[in-house]
Amino acid sequence: MEINKDKPIQSHEVDLLHREKFVNSIVNLLRNNDDDDSLTIGLYGEWGSGKTSIINMICERLTSVDKEGYGYGEGEEYIKVIHFNPWLYSNASDLTRQFFTHLQGELEKNKAHKFTTIVTQLGQYKEAMVPVVSLVFGPTAGIATKAGIDALTTYTSQTENRSLQTIKDEIVEKLKELKQKIVIFIDDIDRLSDEEIVTTFKLVKLLADFPYVTYVLAFDYEVVAEALNRVQHNRGKEYMEKIIQVPIAIPAIQKKDIENLYLEYLYKVLGESKVQRMLSLERGKQLYAEGIMPYLTTMRSVKRFFNNIRSKLAILKNDMGGIDSIDLMGVCCLEVFEHELHQKLFEYRDFLCKPYMESWTLGNEKQKEVIQEQLKQLLNMAKKTEAARSILLCLFPSFNSYVNDKALYTVYPYEEQLMNHSICYIDNFDRYFVWNLDSNNITQMGVNKFLIMYDKQTVRNTLMTYYMLGKLGDFIDYVVVYINKKDRQEILRERVKLIIDSLFWVLGRIDVKVEALNKISVVAGIYRLLNTFKEEKHDVLIEEIFNSTELHISSMARFLYSAINNLEKVVQAKLLSSSEVDRLKQVFMKKAVDTIKNRDFIDDTYGLGFLNLMDMIDGDILRNLTEYIIADIRGLIKLVLYVSEGSIVTQNLQDFTTVYIKNDIDENMLYKFITKEDAIRRIGEYLLKPGFERLEELEKKRLAIFLYIFHNEDRPSFELFGENKSIILNKVQKILEIKEKL
Repeated sequence: MEINKDKPIQSHEVDLLHREKFVNSIVNLLRNNDDDDSLTIGLYGEWGSGKTSIINMICERLTSVDKEGYGYGEGEEYIKVIHFNPWLYSNASDLTRQFFTHLQGELEKNKAHKFTTIVTQLGQYKEAMVPVVSLVFGPTAGIATKAGIDALTTYTSQTENRSLQTIKDEIVEKLKELKQKIVIFIDDIDRLSDEEIVTTFKLVKLLADFPYVTYVLAFDYEVVAEALNRVQHNRGKEYMEKIIQVPIAIPAIQKKDIENLYLEYLYKVLGESKVQRMLSLERGKQLYAEGIMPYLTTMRSVKRFFNNIRSKLAILKNDMGGIDSIDLMGVCCLEVFEHELHQKLFEYRDFLCKPYMESWTLGNEKQKEVIQEQLKQLLNMAKKTEAARSILLCLFPSFNSYVNDKALYTVYPYEEQLMNHSICYIDNFDRYFVWNLDSNNITQMGVNKFLIMYDKQTVRNTLMTYYMLGKLGDFIDYVVVYINKKDRQEILRERVKLIIDSLFWVLGRIDVKVEALNKISVVAGIYRLLNTFKEEKHDVLIEEIFNSTELHISSMARFLYSAINNLEKVVQAKLLSSSEVDRLKQVFMKKAVDTIKNRDFIDDTYGLGFLNLMDMIDGDILRNLTEYIIADIRGLIKLVLYVSEGSIVTQNLQDFTTVYIKNDIDENMLYKFITKEDAIRRIGEYLLKPGFERLEELEKKRLAIFLYIFHNEDRPSFELFGENKSIILNKVQKILEIKEKL
């Protein structure tokens, strides 16, 4: 991506600010000045106002004079143009020497060789002047007084035995004889240090009285005046007036020209569609007119602003899918022109996004005062308070209701915040400061591909990825909003069914304990997608999924458990009917019974996690399946693991692991299938067998806890272990890494 290097223009053909008349007026002054006296012109303009560009256009016009019309032949020039940059040199002696060296070099370029004599004389003048330049340019010299000038002009060169005045007189006579106009441009004086600025002005004052020589000094008037004040005892402007004979201020850039330049860059950087959207919205219009434009007063300011935007787009690799263009413009404007305020925005994140996080009551005067005070503290950092205020109100529109009684807009719907990735939505806030949209960021393009292009496995993997990142709720929000937007291509029923089916797939592979990572649960996500069917029956869709041979028993259990416990809300929202929930119960119970009878739960990591739901629906059916569950030790292990799940908490304490056991065993469920004593005896015996070592560590620990809980409560059933009691309890102790005796 092209970054504007802020280089001055070289020709009037690329002048975007229409300064041709101004340039021509200066050119005419330089051309038509027939006085043989020297002349010093001050070209005043703020930093970034285009002083160097104007000088380049003046030189372009001066060097394109019709030479034949002025009686000059081949190799001759009507006006000799010379540029000198004082900021390249470090001290007064160096500056003086290099000025004359540069002048000699430029005059030697004349093809007619008419400056040969002058070049030689300038060399003598330079060598005579440099050794005593400190008399006038030293730190105690003050203003270039007559005494200082006399000291220079009466100095006698030891090599030529001629005074400076003699050498200078010879140069003057030669220049009068040639009648050659010479214009010396000295630019960027305002870049110099205070002492260097004074040195440059003294040099011009001492040398400006060469005939037919005009100096054009370009600088920011206020910057140079202040620098001279510091060195010249508050006499800076007076000092400048003694040197500058013709002050010329660069006209202020017309607002219309800045606006045209801004729009030209805007279309280049963002593209037509984003610009049209930005300028069509009230929020975008206000940002442009009241927030951004007050900061754009020079061409340099426009270039700096868009360079910042370009740099952000380069970081994003031109992908605006995860950034709102209006918010991008506002944040970049604050970063460039209100750096201190921009740096503090992150600290105010919760405050700025709070109206979107909580339901604040409009009309509450105390609340209004608090908000206004917070905003005032933030704006105290701004250089242009009103412009910065407008930007903040555009970025966070809800504040209009609290600080602007006649706000043109206050409502920014949640769906728009979400789809536009707006900064006012707190989950999006960070991306406007980090600027790294990695592959896991949610973008409109990504949602579009997900809904239209991805195959089943890619859809499943995508949902699982967002679940693991804790972003599944946000992603489902994006999908639902995208489907519901009227101007979107109609999403086929089968595609939405595929997504819901894939959510059931995710539901069967997640740990319910970490579900809180997501803003909404997977089941809630299924309900939200069901709501996107305006004309379809939800019952039919869910029943189709429930009857799928691929659907895992755990997915059915989790969804149905939620539906039963929230039946009134589900029915009221017209997500499912009571009769459909009953049909889903039947489908589930058949699947659960088959899972137990076929003993599919033995090798399933979910195990018997659906028993409670079976008991809730029909406890008698569950009790009739006892022989299938505890017929062997593997079934009993699955039962024990199920009833003791969640009963262990570990913590490292004093360099060894202490296990805090919470008696969270579901004894009621256990006793539906086996007595306490029989379960303890069988599990204890299994601890002594080689097969126990093949279990996973978590399974070993839960079985050990199962035994520990009953022993710790001093229950007599442990006597069932007989002579193996101490061996079993020691093994439990080792598994749980508990040092004290049980």
